[in-house]
Order: sequence, then C-alpha cells, then structure tokens
Amino acid sequence: MKKLALLYTLASAFLLLASCSDGEGEISPNSNAIQVVSAATSLKAVGDAQTITVNKDITKVYTSENWLSVSSEGKTVSFAAAANKSRESRNANIVIKASETDSTVVSVSQQGLVFSYSDGNVVVANAGGKIAKAVVNNEGFQVMSAPDWVSCSVDGDSLRMNIAENTSDDVRKGFVSFGTGQFKETVEVLQGSFEDNFLGEEFVLMGYNRDNQVEMYRAKLFEWKNLYYLSLPDLNYTYGIEFDDETLTMKISNLQAIGSYLNTYYVFSSYIASDSYPYLSTDIIGNFKFDIMSDDSGDIVYAPLTGKIGNLDIIGVSFLLYTTNIPDSNPSGQANYLTNVTLLKMDAEDIQGAKAFMNAKQYIMRP
Repeated sequence: MKKLALLYTLASAFLLLASCSDGEGEISPNSNAIQVVSAATSLKAVGDAQTITVNKDITKVYTSENWLSVSSEGKTVSFAAAANKSRESRNANIVIKASETDSTVVSVSQQGLVFSYSDGNVVVANAGGKIAKAVVNNEGFQVMSAPDWVSCSVDGDSLRMNIAENTSDDVRKGFVSFGTGQFKETVEVLQGSFEDNFLGEEFVLMGYNRDNQVEMYRAKLFEWKNLYYLSLPDLNYTYGIEFDDETLTMKISNLQAIGSYLNTYYVFSSYIASDSYPYLSTDIIGNFKFDIMSDDSGDIVYAPLTGKIGNLDIIGVSFLLYTTNIPDSNPSGQANYLTNVTLLKMDAEDIQGAKAFMNAKQYIMRP
C-alpha cells in the first residue's frame, strides 16, 4: 500500500507540473538563460542599422564578420553595416553574452543591391514629350548624365525624361546614364520623324555586289498619291515602302516589281537569307531602322537592312529577272545582288568622293 501511495503522489505531482506549463506564464527549463525579446535581423543594401533586445544586461557582444559593427548598452545590441555594393546578400552571426556561460546567437543578413534595366531605348518625334521608364532597384538610383535637350528626374522606380522639341533639320541622338555609383545603365534617346527628316531627302544605297565590290546608288524617299516610295534613279528602280515613326524604321515588302532590265525583263526584288538563297514569299519584310553613328567627320544617319526569313537572317537583296509580270520559282536570271545593304543619308554629289567611299566601307563592314 505504501508503494501505491507513493506512485499516486508522484503522478499527481507530474500532472500539476504539466498543468502549470500551459498558456500564459509558461516557464521553460532555461528560463534563467539570456533570451531574445525582440530583434530586427535584416539590413537594407544601401547601409542600415538595427537593434536586438534581450532579457538580461549584456556583458559582451561580438561577430566574426568585419562588414558588420556591433555594440551593446544594457539589454540592447546595436548593429550596423555600410552599403553592400555587391548584388549578393551577406549573412553574419551575432554572439550576445550575459556571462561566460550564458549566451545566445542571432543570425542577421544584409540584402544585396538590386539594380537592373530592361525597358528599352527611346524613340520620340520631333515635337518631344515626356517619357517614363521602369528601373528595377531596391535602394534608389540617380541620373549621372544626359544631353542638354533631355531633362531627367528619378521618381521611385521610374526614370522620367522630358524631351525638348527638335528644331534642327536632322535626327539627333543622346544618351541618358543612371545608376547607383556601383552599377550603371544607359538609355539611348533618338529623336526624329519621317516627314521632317527623311521624306524628300537624298540618300545613298550601298552594298557589296557579286564581285565583293562596294556599289553605291543614289536614293530618294518621296510621296505620290498619299503613298511613300524609295527610288533608285541610277537603276530606274522604285520600291513601295511603309514607315514606322515610333521606331524610325522603313519597311519594304519582298518580291516587288521595281523596274525593268534592258527593256526586256521585269525586275523583282527578292531578299536573300543567310543560306544565300533568294526567297519569293510576299510575306517577308525587310527593315531599315535609322540610327546615328559618329566619327571625326561628324554624325551620319544610316539604316542597315535587317529582317528574318523564318529562322534565317536577311543578308541582302537580289534583283531577279522575269519575262512576265508574274514571278515564279524559275526566274530568267539575275541582274545583280547586294549584300550588307545600308542606306546612308548623304548628298548625292558626295557619292564619288573619297570621304563618302570610306564612310560607306565603315558602315557596310560593321560587325
């Protein structure tokens, strides 16, 4: 009976302890040890400081990471880090001691710098206007440089540009640079319009012929009956075109009847793909996107021929000959072809000049 009474007493004591450990006022077996009361453990990438509060006065605090500084006063630990100039986050452990045998460890981290831009370049009409571009960042950025005709500001995650009216006779281009000091991005700003800067103007069309020699032909953009055309008067060829002012791109469809050859053949223009074959589909579009390049002699407005035929790149144009005005897969021949075709905005009288020739080679032999 004494043994049963002892077992009953022990069981009752166990139940009493269990009931006291539920709910508020819980007492853990380590209730006398140092414990964290509150902590902010994440630091911003730009540079930041935070605190940790514990339940006891602190005698010692340290970390093994040299990028993190720590100090204590009473029950509070202060820790701080300068700007993290890496895109990678970094981590550290802070050891907090109330005595040599009573300590706790708190893990903290600092975010890596987030900064990237993928919102594209800017093409704007001569009237100018306001443009906003999205910038992915977590700690802010600033404008580093801009042309005098582009006013810039930073608004949160946006780069805002106010582009002045272009009153010059030609297209203009500038660059807006922005970043964090550690990282930088650049937006190209191209300003111009078809009617103001291209329509009625003189150009030179250049490319390599079948003998790998540079050929140059006068070219002009003109309007007739509300339609737009590109003429090559040296060859008596004329293309129908469309122009996209939003990208400053001239678009020319494939397999157009553009003129005649020896007063005997119809000439159809056919794009050549990187497999060296001319293609006959009328769905193919060649693009001449205008841009500006600069050298010691000044700025040159140019547009290289680009485009796709399926997965293949357009590399040139072939002038196919037919005896009828209905093209098929069996042309009578080929008057010529040009590869690495580029359209330059240039006065026609310069076409035979040495400077024009060197400029032609510079742009045609682009990488």
